[in-house]
Amino acid sequence: MQTGKKINQISNRLRRRSRAIQETIGISGAQGNILNYILVESQNRSVYQKDIEQEFGLRPSTATETLKSLEKNGLIKRETDPNDGRYKKIVFTEKAEQIEAVLKSEIEESETILLQGVTKEERQEFLRIAEKMLQNLDTFPANTVKKNTGRKNSTEDGQMNENELMGSMKVSKAVAKMAIPSVISSLVTVVYNMADTFFVGQTGDPLQVAAVSLTNPIFILLMAFANMFGMGGSAVASMAMGEKNEKRVKNTSAFVTYASLIVGILFALILIFFMKPLLYTFGANSQTYEMAKGYIFHVSYGAPFIIWSAAASFIVRAEGASSEAMIGSMIGTVANIVLDPVFISGLGMGAAGAAIATTIGNILASIYYLWYFMKKSKSFSVSPKYFKCGEQVLSRVCSIGFPTAIFSALMSVSTIVLNQILVKYGNAPVAAIGIVFKANMFITFLQMGLANGVQPLMGYNFGAGNQKRFMEVDCFTKKCCLVVGILATALFFFFREPIIHLFINDKDVIYYGVKMLVAYMVSGPFIGILFVNMNCMQSTGDALPATILSVLRQGLLLIPLLYLLNAVFGLNGVIYGQALTDCVAIVLSMYIWGRKKRKLKSE
Repeated sequence: MQTGKKINQISNRLRRRSRAIQETIGISGAQGNILNYILVESQNRSVYQKDIEQEFGLRPSTATETLKSLEKNGLIKRETDPNDGRYKKIVFTEKAEQIEAVLKSEIEESETILLQGVTKEERQEFLRIAEKMLQNLDTFPANTVKKNTGRKNSTEDGQMNENELMGSMKVSKAVAKMAIPSVISSLVTVVYNMADTFFVGQTGDPLQVAAVSLTNPIFILLMAFANMFGMGGSAVASMAMGEKNEKRVKNTSAFVTYASLIVGILFALILIFFMKPLLYTFGANSQTYEMAKGYIFHVSYGAPFIIWSAAASFIVRAEGASSEAMIGSMIGTVANIVLDPVFISGLGMGAAGAAIATTIGNILASIYYLWYFMKKSKSFSVSPKYFKCGEQVLSRVCSIGFPTAIFSALMSVSTIVLNQILVKYGNAPVAAIGIVFKANMFITFLQMGLANGVQPLMGYNFGAGNQKRFMEVDCFTKKCCLVVGILATALFFFFREPIIHLFINDKDVIYYGVKMLVAYMVSGPFIGILFVNMNCMQSTGDALPATILSVLRQGLLLIPLLYLLNAVFGLNGVIYGQALTDCVAIVLSMYIWGRKKRKLKSE
């Protein structure tokens, strides 16, 4: 016991000393420790990502993020291993030479301090004992497991399973394991988004459906802030966990919580006090205004819960609690589906009833997440004492999540523009586009779920320098997207009229809806290629082209194209705006990613 205590004391004091020196050159403790390790080990051999994982006990995803951060800061780079071109070794950059000198100096100074007054014979004896201890550490877990339990250590087993899944499992099986949960989550989102439109459509009143369609931009804007806080917060929290910075993890979860509530309250006030001009801007008219007003009013006081429940699901996933995040999402979805018919038809509240059901669903989801943070989470906190905007919490969270918020904001603007154009042709086209938008999500989100599900697999293999496996995942996922896209589009094409009829029994809305659904499906078989290409670019650290493609698709190309098509072809042209934009984005993504692939292969 005394030996272990002394070893811990020496280790802790060296760690504190190392951290203090590293802070003077602006690197975190975890990053500094990894740089130290690379410095020492690279003197005699090549260092790879798997070495970092094994030495520091990091999960592959955490190691990838940490190394990407060091690479982004210009401190390390990866060079192709001359002995095995599939892998890349990790080396210092020129920028890191100054830091390398400091780290070397720290190691040498620590050694000098430790060995003061120690004789040569004592040093040799210490080295012999230390070598024996290291050998014991390498063999001890395995021997103990066999003797005492006969089972593998669960943490070690989880590490091995993730290594196998990410780095060596058959590509088709790995893609399935990663993509299926993501696809299921996407389908849950589709069902959730369809619920209000479906149950309001059962009233048979196209004006009610049009009113719900007109309010879509509000939800998209709420989701813009939810995604900014959620995705940004998740990334910052994950990096803080990798760095063992517990206080920053708590600061991040508290910031996301209170920022979501503050923005939600501001949204509520704006919607309540500026409701009339906002709704007319969205395309409401004298026939749909009162119904849209009822819907927006009940959404307004639910805005804080809508933003926070969506953002919280991202934060919970950052802790590895994907099941708990799914449960929270399911609570909101199930509550909404159960309560929609009660309020819409049972109580005769129409569109306003749909909004009440949505708000209650999000309140219930928020209560669940609050319980999780207060009672179950080991890392996060929603205590006000941890809420702060300084120390780069606000700037890091918002800067990382900002691109997603921009996409959603542009999507909201393009939806408003589309509604303003369509309302000139009557309320039936507005109702129809709302139904088509929700129905077409099935085709789009299936392929988006596939593409998003394999992104960690791509990021890991690129980070590990395994380009061959990276390209195999890229190719196989695209084949899956094509098969799924063709089958889903064919299904919707052959049953286009029954699908629209499922939402509403109004001949005018069905007439416009069938035409619009066919127009939206033009890009259906191939849209997955766009999502996979964008994720490939992001996984290789080249996020700018993916950002540009998303911005073009959601607004900068779509909005002017809608006005042009309306001026030249009228309503029959407008309905093809999104599909044409998608086709342009698909072709551009193939060209950009093709060039990037050739560059990667030549390196």
